[in-house]
Amino acid sequence: QISIEPGVRGALGGRLVERFSQGVSFGNTTPSITFASAEKAMYLNTLGARSLGLRMNGVAKVQVTVAKIYASNVQDFLRADKRYGSGNGDNEEGDGGEYGGSMEGEDGEDNSGSYQYYDLENRGDVLFTRSYTTAALKKQNGLHLLSLSLKDLEFNAPLKGLYVVRVQDSEHLWLREEKLVALTDLGLIARQNADGNAVVFLNSIRTAQPVSGATVHFISTSNQVMGTATTNGQGVARYDSVAGSRLQLGMVTVVKDADFSFISLPKTRVETSRFEVGGLTSNAAHYQAFMYGDRDLYRPGDTIYTNTVVRHDDWRTPPAGLPIKVRLLLPTGKEYVRLGERLNATGAVASRFILPPSIM
Repeated sequence: QISIEPGVRGALGGRLVERFSQGVSFGNTTPSITFASAEKAMYLNTLGARSLGLRMNGVAKVQVTVAKIYASNVQDFLRADKRYGSGNGDNEEGDGGEYGGSMEGEDGEDNSGSYQYYDLENRGDVLFTRSYTTAALKKQNGLHLLSLSLKDLEFNAPLKGLYVVRVQDSEHLWLREEKLVALTDLGLIARQNADGNAVVFLNSIRTAQPVSGATVHFISTSNQVMGTATTNGQGVARYDSVAGSRLQLGMVTVVKDADFSFISLPKTRVETSRFEVGGLTSNAAHYQAFMYGDRDLYRPGDTIYTNTVVRHDDWRTPPAGLPIKVRLLLPTGKEYVRLGERLNATGAVASRFILPPSIM
């Protein structure tokens, strides 16, 4: 019960005239564990703090398990979504095993909560399992920070891969959250043409500088190595498709010293339906015109100077004296003025539009 006596002054002025009483109830919040970053955010820089942010409520102690999915299994692993399990013993991880754990609480109670998990069977190995008290974890901006060690992750080992980090309540093991983590400083951008050729751009995530001398493997959707290349001084590697090959590019992996990174084409493809990506189209005259001005911003009373360059589809210069029309449109799309011009010997023409002081 909360009571406020008369005479209390309000923050915006005024005083309380009558006594105010209100009953208040406090309930137990539901325990929860979530990662602060989005599910698709998986790249963690090796040159940074290597910390994962956790939002935890009502959890005193957690069990952290880290597993490594080996590079040759990453593509198959990413195709499979999380599986569902429950705390009533019907979990799909079998009898628990090294990664599954027991669904029975420390006090022997039957926990019937449901959860999602990644199936690691025949795809990787567990590196370690440790327990942490929530109070012992560093905090920053309301988040508990889970720091990852390169040594614990076997970063320098010859077998590279993708990491799966699982955090679960030590008392209620069904209360868990799992996240994919790619520990790397190698940032990849891949571009594939309609003919199957691909170009890869490799840069440092921390400095954005090109990374040269890295080994790039082009992996098919059936997990076959289609080709290997080395990035040049600009961090660029190319793959030329083989005519008649049934293989389709599905993933690109890259290794530079101890660092490993990858990009899955189906998972990272940019949807282009909302962009103008049709390319250059021709017209009946087979001419293309290019126009530029002396600046981008003009005020009422200014004079607009433009230059128009016309070329044939095969880049030939059109004949001198070819008549063209240059139009100035208002923001509404209505034509304000039209100029009749003729191209000079270089296939260009300069134009001038005088804007009256009253124009909008």
